[in-house]
Amino acid sequence: MIGTGFGAPELTTLTAVRLELDAGAGDPLRDRIVADLAVTALAERGIVLTPDAEVALIAHGFVSENEHWVPPETRFVQRSQPFYTRSYCGNGRWITRSHPMWVTDTVIIPGHTVREYSHRAELVLQMPGGKVLWMGELRADGRTPDFVSVMKTCLPLLLVEFPEPSGQASPRRVLVTPSTQ
Repeated sequence: MIGTGFGAPELTTLTAVRLELDAGAGDPLRDRIVADLAVTALAERGIVLTPDAEVALIAHGFVSENEHWVPPETRFVQRSQPFYTRSYCGNGRWITRSHPMWVTDTVIIPGHTVREYSHRAELVLQMPGGKVLWMGELRADGRTPDFVSVMKTCLPLLLVEFPEPSGQASPRRVLVTPSTQ
């Protein structure tokens, strides 16, 4: 899920930002991961990171973990199996013939616990007086706990919405492959 805020006119002339990380606001490591990926993406667009820039880039990253119980389930599966018939032939021999026959099998799937993760990132470009120039937020839900892989895949999708909304649908389905690092 991707949501973006306002595209202020000042964004068209934006050439530099300074990074503001609040160590007390959440998880500093995740904030840093989101900030580094955002700074790299902005640098590709010609916006550099400098300590004396007027506009601040504020980045936050969060993960919430949730477990839920999937109850047992009974499924009925149709399968074909051979059905053999024998008939007596006139010359004194038996002939065996195979006919397909549909059989219903019952499959019981045991109950189990599923662990899911909700990865979130927030990016804000803000003026010193508190005026927000642009804000972006993403939420990626799934079963991978790998925050870095999720952010490497999903943060570029968020920054497609910078500086103006792209008009793409907000919920998007993305396949994330866990990183090997």
